[in-house]
Formats: sequence, structure tokens, C-alpha cells
Amino acid sequence: MFDLSDQMTRAEALAKMQTNEKSGLSRAEAVRRRARHGKNVLIKAKKKSLAGLFFSQFADFMVLTLLIAAAVSFFLAFFQEEKDYFEPVMILVIVVLNAAVGAAQERRAEQALEMLEKLQLPHAHALRGGKEVRILSEDIVPGDIILLSTGDIIPADGVTLESLSLAADESSLTGESNPIPKSEAAQAPSPLYAGSAVVAGRGKMLVTSTGMKTEMGRIAAMLAENTAPETPLQKRLAHVSVVLGTGALTVCLAVFLLGLLRGMPPGEIFLTSVSLAVAAIPEGLPAVVTVMLSLGVRRMAERHTIVRRLPAVETLGSTTVICTDKTGTLTQNVMTAVAFAGDKRSLLTAALLASNGSDPTEKAILAAGKSCGLDREQLTAASPRVSELPFSSERKRMTVVVRAASHYRVIMKGGADVVFGFISPSPLTSELPRMAKKGLRVLAVAAYETDTLPPSPEAHPFTLIGLIGCRDPIRPEAEKAVLTCRQAGILPVMITGDHRATAETVARETGILTDGRTVLTGAELDHMSDEALAAKLPAVAVFARTTPAHKLRIVRAFRSRGDVVAMTGDGVNDAPALKAADIGLAMGEGGTEVAAAAGDMILTDSDFSTIVAAVEEGRAVYRNIRRALHFLLSSNIGEILTIFVSLAMFSASPLTPIQLLWINLVTDSLPALALGREAPEPDAMRRPPVKPHESLFAEGLAFQIGCEGVVIGLLSLAAYMLGCLSFGGEGVGSTMCFLTLGLSQLVHAFNMHTSRSLLRVNPFSNRYLNGAFLLSVLLQTGVVLLPFSRALFSAAVLSPGAWGVVAALSFFPIIFTEIYKRLMSHS
Repeated sequence: MFDLSDQMTRAEALAKMQTNEKSGLSRAEAVRRRARHGKNVLIKAKKKSLAGLFFSQFADFMVLTLLIAAAVSFFLAFFQEEKDYFEPVMILVIVVLNAAVGAAQERRAEQALEMLEKLQLPHAHALRGGKEVRILSEDIVPGDIILLSTGDIIPADGVTLESLSLAADESSLTGESNPIPKSEAAQAPSPLYAGSAVVAGRGKMLVTSTGMKTEMGRIAAMLAENTAPETPLQKRLAHVSVVLGTGALTVCLAVFLLGLLRGMPPGEIFLTSVSLAVAAIPEGLPAVVTVMLSLGVRRMAERHTIVRRLPAVETLGSTTVICTDKTGTLTQNVMTAVAFAGDKRSLLTAALLASNGSDPTEKAILAAGKSCGLDREQLTAASPRVSELPFSSERKRMTVVVRAASHYRVIMKGGADVVFGFISPSPLTSELPRMAKKGLRVLAVAAYETDTLPPSPEAHPFTLIGLIGCRDPIRPEAEKAVLTCRQAGILPVMITGDHRATAETVARETGILTDGRTVLTGAELDHMSDEALAAKLPAVAVFARTTPAHKLRIVRAFRSRGDVVAMTGDGVNDAPALKAADIGLAMGEGGTEVAAAAGDMILTDSDFSTIVAAVEEGRAVYRNIRRALHFLLSSNIGEILTIFVSLAMFSASPLTPIQLLWINLVTDSLPALALGREAPEPDAMRRPPVKPHESLFAEGLAFQIGCEGVVIGLLSLAAYMLGCLSFGGEGVGSTMCFLTLGLSQLVHAFNMHTSRSLLRVNPFSNRYLNGAFLLSVLLQTGVVLLPFSRALFSAAVLSPGAWGVVAALSFFPIIFTEIYKRLMSHS
């Protein structure tokens, strides 16, 4: 390897890297070099070990408080005549178990994020053994020959071997915003840097450095201790936890003071208060949310959507506008040339000379040429290309100069209305409206001949040779997906570079263009102010003949109205609009690496129905997070109420600190995680989008949580009183309260299964929740049934009648919530 600052000729660079420009490395040599140089990846932040994660749990304020409480309890026991260390030891045991559960959840969240990174690994096109192959960028080694085209991310450091108007954006390294032209001069090939974007042209590069030996690697070495930022939702939940924690500590202080006033031993009431504070705060909620988001990411991957940024999953549920391309998204991207205006053979001959066969339209031209006995390779051998002005989404045309026997021929191929601006008057132009109204994508081909090589190929008038009409069939599922969008309160908008008539036909067939809505062209857009555009948006269903700059304006206009916008894009020039949108949707099929890097998600099949499926999954994730929050808070309110009311009424706590902590351990982990496995509800896409700044407690959730928490608390107090009065005294009452408080929460988890009545669905369809329920019930009842654990938890033996009462009271949250749902549905 060598530094890019070294002055080497192209031949010297190839010789030093021991590679061949025409064939590249052999597969065997690539394997050997990868073993020697390692993967072409940058180092990442150091990951905590499992032991590190475990001990980091003890840095939590509430856990530290509990450890202090255990130390105080140990200290008090030391000075008593009967030195009973059982309680502080058991508290420590439960703290360790809680730390183990917390560490396991964090590790699972880490693994989910690692899986997310693997889903978005970039690729590159390399020459291996004389063949062009698509490989993972991490498999690139020094000496590889990489083929570059517009929209690629340069995967390693190297030098140019071939350049056809090649230019790179190196702003990520240098801060220079203008594209840097790249030369292929034999004496001084241009350097190329990993992480830069190819913004124009195409070419070939020799890889000289990979991984941490690249310029980007040197920067990464200084930033190796980065940590992943929290998502916006995690920040909101952390704020909720702080608010709830403050409230819980206030209540626990009140419990402590009330216990002192009631004459309880200070050490005992102190431990009870601290245990209640720990049990009342859902400290594991952020980790649970990360796991839920990762589960949503995995389900989206199964439905052809790769999520690059976790916050996008949260945002999906709020999407109000989907701005979609036409070709390949609403259509099948299988172009077929079906109509021709002009001499077909002459038209296809010129079109083939001005084609690279790199996109579906050019492939359709190749197929049409073969049907007429025309071969592109033979034509280009007879008329070799001298220069090229490549196609771009702004130019909407491609111009080549080819050498004939005694002259040069300049050929332009592109959108018909664009090419018409360069031609002399022709009767063939009248064919454009007729072909466009049939929904065809119409290309025009024009040319002129000259004896000398033209310095500005497009400065001379062209003569129109003819028109080619290509058909791209509508995707069968597109119309249904558009209808689903409308039912979900989402506005579908088509943005395309195609002719107005073509776009209008496709939009009507898919249901995007309906009565009362209209089509706006890029030319009309140019004459509108931003304010006028924003005012007109509700009436516009289609934007035709647009450029990437128009896309950016449209996104900003929608967002200025308060809409949450999802935008599709595939080209390098779509990157600004993808970044400006709330959700950038990069196209996987035929999309560029630049667009993929700018997008929040990648649609591997580039299908509009996949966008709709992703929105459905995003709504499900948001709803599952609300389910977990609902479950945890209503359960915690029940615990606080049980202790507070019993102290006020009976001057005693029905539960020991150990029992409180055990309930928290059993109920706050597995059931909450299992709720993240809930599938989208059948009516998920018949509800309006989630409002962007809507509280997690919207739709009366805060009131419902409070009511359910009160019910759980009252049920536990009822079990305590019944046990004391009817089944054997305070020990039995405490045990019945302990069981009822834990089991009623576990039963309550099934209320989260649906917002509708459980009688209208299968309550056991979530097998993860079923498993979590059964395991948690075994843990909760086992400590009472087993003699050894019964003594540890200060539990009493219960009669069959007492067990029956516990079972009946524990089931009551289902009955209450069913009544609550019925009343709310009629209110």
C-alpha cells in the first residue's frame, strides 16, 4: 500500500499493488489479501462486556439507594441481640437478579443494533478474475479494481484508472462543497477517498488503502469512543421516567413519614419506602423500548424494508404524506418499447449508439434493437464513442459524439419535451401528446453530423430522428396500497420526471389522481412562490417533469404545513430531499449508494406497497411501546396504592421489602418485553396518523392507567383484609396480598393485547405473552408453594379457599377493563 500523497504514475501504482487493470485480482488472491489486511471497515466504539453491563446496573440512582438501605439494615441487625441478617441478604440477592435482568436487556438491545448495522452493509462493483462482481464493501482489499458510477459511495482510498466526466463530493473530508473532477492522466492519476460520493460520470479506480489505513480511518481513530445517541422516543421516555421517579420518591417519602407517625420501626419503614420507590419506577423502560424498536426493524426487514436509523421507526406512525416516484415504485420497472414514430431502424440505431444499457429504459431499447437485428456492440465497434455528456436528473438527456468513417455524429437521447428544445421544426413532434396520453414514457432521439470534433456538442441544432414510446406496467398491488393510504389518513403524492400526460395516466390508474385534485409541472412550480406552493398543495396529486431541486421544495412546503413527510429517491441528487424529509426512503433496486446513505430506510424491492407495509409496522411499534408503558405504570400505581392505603388504614405494610422487590422483578421484565411482539391490529391502517407531538398518554391513556392502578391496588388490599378476617390472620392476609398484587398484574398484561374487547379477538394469539405469563405465574406462586422459599419470603400456607379468593381477585382486572372499554366506546 502507499499514501495518496505519493507521486506515482498509473503504471507504477498498478505494479506496486500487483494487480491487473483489465482483470483485477483473482478470487484466491483477494482471499489472501483480506486475511493479511483485514476487513475494509472502520473501528467502532468499544463494546461493554457482559460483566461491564452487569456492574453498570449498580450505577442507577435507585439501585444505589437500595444498596444503602440494605447496608443500613445490615448495620441495624448487627447491633441487635438476635443478629438477623436475612432481610439485607435477600435484598442484595434480588438486587443482583434485577441487575442480571437489566444487563440481559441491554445486551439484547446492543445485539439488535448490531443486526441493524448488518442489514445496511454497502456494496461495490469490482473486477475479480476478469468478471464484474457485486461484493460487500467490507470485502474490498488493496489492489482491487472498483467500477464507479454516479451515486456510488467510494468504498476505499485509491487512484483513478479511468474517468468519464468523473467527479466526487469530498465535503465529508475536506469541507469543500464543490464536486472535485477526477482525471485519469497516466502520469498523475487523481486520488479518490473512502466515504466520498460520486456525483457525476463514471470510471474505474485502483484501491490502495482500506479500513483504518484510509483517510476516513485516521479520522475514525480519533472518534473511536463514540456512543450511540438515544432516539427521540427514548429521550421522551427517559423524561417520563424522571417525572414518575420524582413523583414516586415523593410518595415514598410520604409513606416513610406516615409509617413513623404510625409507630412502625424506622429501619423497617425505611426499607419498605426504598423498596417501594424501586418497584414504582419503570427504570428498565428505555431498554424495553430499544428491544421493541429492534423487533419492528426485524419485521420490516422481512417485508423488504431495511431501517438505517431507529428514530425512523418512531416517525412512521406519524406519517401524513408519502411522496413517491412513479417508475419502479408504482410501476414494475420492466420497460418495453412498444411504439415508434419515425424510421424504426434508423431510430433504434441512433438510440443504441447513445445507450449504455444501464437502466430499464435503455435495456428496453437494447431488446427492441435485437428484434430488428441490431447489436449495440457491433454498432459501437463501427462507430466508436469519442465523448459523452451523461444523463442526469436535471438534464434529462444524454449526448454522445461518435466517429463515423469520414465525420463525427452527435446524438442526443432523452425526454421528448427536453430534446424538442434542441431540434429544428419537425412534423414528428405532433406524435408526442398521442403517445403520452397512452401512459407511455416517450423518448426522443435527435442527431447532426459534422466534419470536425465539436467543442460544445449541444450548441448545434439537431434533427429529430424519431420517438420511442416505452410502457412500464402498473404494479398489481399499487392500487390497493394507495387505497390503504387514504383509509389511514395518509396523502399519496406522485413526483416524477415524466411527461405530464404520462404521469396523469398512471396516477389515475393507481388512484392517486382523483376528482378534485390536479397535476402541477416543474415549469409551473418554478413560477410559484413557496407560500403559493404551500397553499396549493392539498389540491395537487401529481408533480410532473420535476427535478431533484423541485423535490426538495415540495418536501419543505409540506413540512411547513405541519405534515410528516416520507419521500422516495434513488439518485445522488435526491439526497437533499431524502435528508429534508421526515423519513427518507431510498430505493434498493437500481438506487445509488449516496441515496441509501442519505435515507432513513431502504426499500429493497422499491415497491409502493412496501412503503405502506412499513408505515403499518411503524404504527404497530408505537402502539406496542404505549402498551408497555400502560402496563408498567398501571401496575406500579397499584403497588404504591397498596402500601400507602394500608399504612393509613392499618398502621402496617402488608408486604415486606423483599416481597415488593420480587413482584417488581417478576412483573416488569418478561411481560413488558412480550408486549413488543404484538402484531399490528387489523384496523391499524384505518386509523388516522399519530400526531407528531402527541403525548404518549393521549386518547385518555393517563386516566385509564390511573383507574386500572387503583383497581389493582384495591384488589390487593381486599385480599389482605379477607385473609386477615376470614382465612387465618395477618400472615395469611399478607401472603394473599403478595400473590394478588403480582398475579393481577400478570393477568392485566392480557388487557394490553388489544384496544378492543378481548371477546372479539383471540387473547392467546401472542405466544410470547403466553409464555411470559406462564413463567411469571410459576415464579410468583412458586415462592409460596415451595417450603424453602416460603420461609425466605415470610409467606404462609394457604387453604384452597384462600387460593380461590386470590384467583378470583387476580382475574378481576380483565372484567374491569372490559367494562371500561365498553363504556368508553359508547361515550
